Amino acid sequence: MNKFQIGLIVSCLLLVGLVLGCTSEQNNNVNLVNSNSSNAASNNAVSGCTTDWQCGAWSDCSSSGTQTRTCLDANACSVISNKPSESQSCTAPASKSATISYKASIKDSISYSIGNYRYTAEPDAGKVFLQIDMVIKNNGYKKFNTNPFYFNLILNSISYDYSSNTYNLDNKLDSVDILNGGTLIGALLFEVPGSATSAPISMSYDGYCDGFDKCTVVWSQQ
Repeated sequence: MNKFQIGLIVSCLLLVGLVLGCTSEQNNNVNLVNSNSSNAASNNAVSGCTTDWQCGAWSDCSSSGTQTRTCLDANACSVISNKPSESQSCTAPASKSATISYKASIKDSISYSIGNYRYTAEPDAGKVFLQIDMVIKNNGYKKFNTNPFYFNLILNSISYDYSSNTYNLDNKLDSVDILNGGTLIGALLFEVPGSATSAPISMSYDGYCDGFDKCTVVWSQQ
């Protein structure tokens, strides 16, 4: 084998190695591209989750002027981007109350009629009737109930229920529902010790308004 043949063989071997090297590099590049594409697809699968926010109704406006709601992502993307607001300011409702002005008067007895007959009712020994005349106005409640059972007289730190002789008064307090804006005038009779009438008196109301909320009552003595 002469030098020309040997050189030709060496050249061929170098050429084959070059071709094989290019092919390997191309395969590596293809694998790298495929890997990058796979990672991109994986990233797109996460970032491509589209939120679907669904919100409940707003709550009633609170006394502090705020209302709230709950918003949930139906697609559960585990992100909070573009989440709607769950609270907002609002106009606080006007405060509700019942205003009751009253005056007290001492009665040693009361007279009443049944048919053509006239009767007199007297308190027990050592006691007197304390008549409470009231003007009741409903300011904001759907209804305010005036059942005498809800009213109590406070005297010397003792609470007194109304006397059944209340029903013998001509101007007795009727048991009705006063609607918003309405006014009712009526009286209740309480039987208390005569020796206690010089002490300051106050009134209380234990009824409920608009469901299960205690009524707010503003008392004023005439």
